[in-house]
Amino acid sequence: MEPELKAFFIRVLYSLTAGLIWMIINMWGGIYLGWLFFEGNMKTGNIVFYSFMVLSFAGLIWYYVKLWKGKMEGRNL
Repeated sequence: MEPELKAFFIRVLYSLTAGLIWMIINMWGGIYLGWLFFEGNMKTGNIVFYSFMVLSFAGLIWYYVKLWKGKMEGRNL
């Protein structure tokens, strides 16, 4: 397999993995712990959850930009 193609597939795999981990963490915190829904009024857990979700999404986008901006040569991702 050519090194450029291998590097492309590795980037795709890293992107999918990071996105799935981000979604699983936010689903667990939001739905399982109940911080996604407002039950009557806003609580501290809701504020922490939504703040974490927005900041971690910004971090995920930053990771994607950094990952895909570099050269596609072999293992130098």
